[in-house]
Amino acid sequence: MLLSSLLRLLPLLLSSHALPKLPQLGNAPLQRQASIFERVKAPVCRSVDIPLCRDIPYNRTILPNPLIDGLDPQSLQSQTEHFKPLIRTKCSPHILFFVCSVFAPMCPEQLPQAVTSCRSVCEEVRRDCIKIFNEFDFPWPPVLNCSRFPVPPELCMRPEPTAPERRPPDILPSANSRRAKVPECPQDLVDLDPADPEAKCAFRCEKSTMFRKDLKEKARLWLMMCAFLNVCVASFTVCSFGIDRYRFAFPERSVCFLAFCSLLSSLPHFLRSLFGFDAIACAQLPAGPKFLLLDGPTAASASASSSVPFSLCLVSFLLHFYFSLAASMWWLTLTFTWYLSATRKWAEEAIGRRSVQLHLFAWTIPALFAVFALWTHRLDASELSGLCSVGNADQNALLWLWIVPRSVSTLLGLYLILAGFSSMCKERNCFRRRGTDTSKLEKFMLCQK
Repeated sequence: MLLSSLLRLLPLLLSSHALPKLPQLGNAPLQRQASIFERVKAPVCRSVDIPLCRDIPYNRTILPNPLIDGLDPQSLQSQTEHFKPLIRTKCSPHILFFVCSVFAPMCPEQLPQAVTSCRSVCEEVRRDCIKIFNEFDFPWPPVLNCSRFPVPPELCMRPEPTAPERRPPDILPSANSRRAKVPECPQDLVDLDPADPEAKCAFRCEKSTMFRKDLKEKARLWLMMCAFLNVCVASFTVCSFGIDRYRFAFPERSVCFLAFCSLLSSLPHFLRSLFGFDAIACAQLPAGPKFLLLDGPTAASASASSSVPFSLCLVSFLLHFYFSLAASMWWLTLTFTWYLSATRKWAEEAIGRRSVQLHLFAWTIPALFAVFALWTHRLDASELSGLCSVGNADQNALLWLWIVPRSVSTLLGLYLILAGFSSMCKERNCFRRRGTDTSKLEKFMLCQK
């Protein structure tokens, strides 16, 4: 039923067999009055105070919300903020109405209860918007699971139908009329290939789809400040090594290469400030809008007429992705060489003779990851930072190319440190039993009792 019809026929619906009957006061036995605690917990109709839902056809909702247990009005409002990017895409004409009916269901004054959208509305919205979730490998939100919504004759809402677009009838059948309709990207996204129904949609550069403009500016300012501090500290370390490089042998030399990689991985933030956000993170289709780079060279090749060079995005990717991963490898090299020196009693000369293997390990593994990311077209741009890297629009790439290698190297490094200190503590106890002075060893280990 239509929402307007529901509001007009609500008194009749209240007397219908589909709704629970109200108790009669005439001959009904007296019942005890509800306590103050029960009255506080009882659902009541309140005005809709969620800013996102101020333009929906009704203005009264029920609190507490029985559809989403355990959330106060402030939490409900913050939850709706997560759906703003989806609503801005206008993937469905009823997306706003549907989301608001979940977080602020209608409350009839005559009988306070939650009236949400019908299951058919949910299925229609899901059919229209699921492409966006599939595009970025996101599952359909559990709170919008269509099996949770009622089916008539249960009380539920349907929005007013939108007027269909009128098309002149085809006089003669043509190839275009027999061709299946190609799905279109939502309004705030760019279709990278309108002729291909399987083509991906990309974010527009001039739109604030995932983050507000003020939040993006604040985040880039903080990232720039952190990058500046990192460059200062790393430059001091690298210059100290360059002045007297023979003074630093392994494992101390690994710190210098770690600082060098950290220095280069911070440079893309300065490139963004120098050339601008669009020059690094955006491309442009012929006679089309600018969009955030997606799928690396594939998206760039589609913008052959674009004045935005893909080389800047590639440089940003190599500096940010390759050298940040190389810094993780040098961290692992540092802990490994320290373990050999402290536990296995390797001399500096013995470790130095393995320097070629150490360099091969620390520089080759990040190169393999970078080549794989380019070969599989995993490179993409971030709307928040304006840098080209991996995992901004692909959860699998974020997990396997960014999180997993850095987490593994960090955990292995911590394990080597703990194993080294454990071995040194055992050695200290052995020296104590022999009556040897261990004060210098305890100061070195930082574990003096």
